[in-house]
Amino acid sequence: MGRSKSRFMILRFQRIRQLIEKLRIQLRPDLITSDQLSRLGWIIINDKTMEELNNTLYLFEINTPERMRHFMSQIMHESALGRYTKELASGAAYEGRKDLGNIYPGDGRKYKGAGYLQVTGRNNYQAFANYIKNSDVMMGVDYVSEKYPWEVSGFWWKMNNMNQICDELENASTEEKTLQVSKAVNTGNRYSRIMPNHYLQRKQYYLKALQVIV
Repeated sequence: MGRSKSRFMILRFQRIRQLIEKLRIQLRPDLITSDQLSRLGWIIINDKTMEELNNTLYLFEINTPERMRHFMSQIMHESALGRYTKELASGAAYEGRKDLGNIYPGDGRKYKGAGYLQVTGRNNYQAFANYIKNSDVMMGVDYVSEKYPWEVSGFWWKMNNMNQICDELENASTEEKTLQVSKAVNTGNRYSRIMPNHYLQRKQYYLKALQVIV
């Protein structure tokens, strides 16, 4: 009887902790509001979008104006303002890309860009699966893009030290900071000699975010 009572008390305590945590999340202020998201030009704005966006910002510490400006401006470009949660291309170009971990036939298509930030490659999918402890992530792009469009983007952002890069560049010129962040996202190297694709659009989105996220 004593053991059963102890187990009941433990379960009850865990339930209370869960309720407190849920309440804390509900009461915390939005880092980005629906009005701000609308002013940025985001296409779909509803309660689910706002909850998942702000959960991601808090979870991955994208929590300063400058971090949020860069995060949102890159996502605005990669997803066409939220229209797409996965890459439009077939992914065939990623076949055999060992640098992405695509070592099996079909990996390129299966692990093409997912989420609003277009996270790509078996290695990134596996890292995300390990992080959230969900092996279903390895089912591929359709599963991730539907279930975790914000979270996989925030995970990649933090895993690749993007917050630190944003902090380091905070006092740099607009040109320097947007170029380095865009290179880091698009080429994987902030100092790359390769220009990021559609750089001018990425920069324009940053300038818009600069006016909205203050």
